Parts: sequence; C-alpha cells; structure tokens
Amino acid sequence: MRGRAVWLLAVFGLLLGGCAGKEEAVAPKFEPEIITAESQAFSNEAVTVYQRTAERIVLRLTGGPGRLPGGQGRLVGVVSGRKMVALLDLGGRGLALEKGDRLDDHRVVGIAGDHVVLERVH
Repeated sequence: MRGRAVWLLAVFGLLLGGCAGKEEAVAPKFEPEIITAESQAFSNEAVTVYQRTAERIVLRLTGGPGRLPGGQGRLVGVVSGRKMVALLDLGGRGLALEKGDRLDDHRVVGIAGDHVVLERVH
C-alpha cells in the first residue's frame, strides 16, 4: 500500500512537471560602463603587489590576506598558552607556526593576540 502511494505521487509529480509552461529566454543587456576618476571610490580591500617579498610582514586577525613567501596567506587565529601559536591559511592549506619557526625565507619573530610578525632571514 505504501509503495503504491509513493509510486502514485511520483507519477503525479512528473505529470505536473510536464505541464509547466515554457520560459522565454531573455538575452542579457550589456551596456558599457564609463569609469571616471570621480566614480572610483577608495576601499579597504587588500591589494596584492607582485614583487619580491617584504623584509617584515605583519598579518593581523582583522586584516585581509597578505603576500607571503609561499603565496597568499592570512592569519585566521592565535592559540595562547605556554607557547603562542599562529594559525595561518596559506592558499587553502592550514599552517601552525610558533616563534622561531621558518616559512621559506622568513622567520616568525613575534606572535601577539591579534597579529603575527615575520622577518626575512638573510
């Protein structure tokens, strides 16, 4: 009995779906956008500059992504305890760093509750 009810509901649904009206295709309208100096607004969004990495990198919890030696990265958390641990998202890969740890040619020189500082090792 239960199987018959399910079968009837499925057939009824297919019949109703087949009775739906056809939608007309609507072509999107593309209008050119004129950009002037006055129309551009300044924002606080992160901007990536592709050049050699900086001597000193400071990543903040409230900041956007920054350019790290291994690619784009951002600070996602700080674990405090006997040792502070900075939790980084490096291009989708999680990374936990303590003071003194190296990330390519940079070393972690400081970790605080809301930021981590890396300096280039020469």
